[in-house]
Amino acid sequence: MSDTVPAPSAPAAIPGDPARLHLTVTSEIGAPVGRGERQERHRLNARFLAEGEDPHQWSAAHDQVGVVAVHRIRLERGAVDVGVLAAVQQAEVLEAELAEAVLGSAFTRRGGRSRLVPAVREALGKGPRTDLGDLVLLSHVSVNEPWAGTGLDVLLLGELLARIGGPAVVATAPSFMRGGQDCQSLMASLRTAGFVPLAEHTIVADAALVPALSGPAGQDLLRRYAAEAVH
Repeated sequence: MSDTVPAPSAPAAIPGDPARLHLTVTSEIGAPVGRGERQERHRLNARFLAEGEDPHQWSAAHDQVGVVAVHRIRLERGAVDVGVLAAVQQAEVLEAELAEAVLGSAFTRRGGRSRLVPAVREALGKGPRTDLGDLVLLSHVSVNEPWAGTGLDVLLLGELLARIGGPAVVATAPSFMRGGQDCQSLMASLRTAGFVPLAEHTIVADAALVPALSGPAGQDLLRRYAAEAVH
């Protein structure tokens, strides 16, 4: 990725109390293949609830704030059965640019299995004995006005990663994103959240290091809102 990626602009004003954000996660789990590897799809929806609204009684009145979607490939010791990759490709989820950047040209097949390329460890500064966990492909991020630009996009991604759990390498590229917000601004935001270049147009991160809404970064968001409300 070029180093000319623009830095994100100053955060926009927070339009409402972040404590009223209601998050839901839906998951689709594929059947195990090979040594137990499988593909999974996870989606987080964020809505803003007005005072007194019941989050369990959903209605169109609830304001949609944002959506994050990822595709997780369960790895076994850093490798995955090519049958899992074939299923992902048939679903048109895994694009060639991202696949080759993370799993190598032609998926670096060895005995019917594909492995993360050594450059992933180098980019993340991980030693050869470190378990990198699974591979998570970020395919959609959208944060609607007036929440866009507040930094909520990264926090929703981090929250989804925290909820699905487990160590993982997160990867994305502009060509892999399905709609959502402006890719250039999103890539810049992700770079500030621990994502590093892996190859041209491709960035990766340790899932555990992406800030989540329920973590310290989320508390910072609450403090920002309180400070803005005073003024």
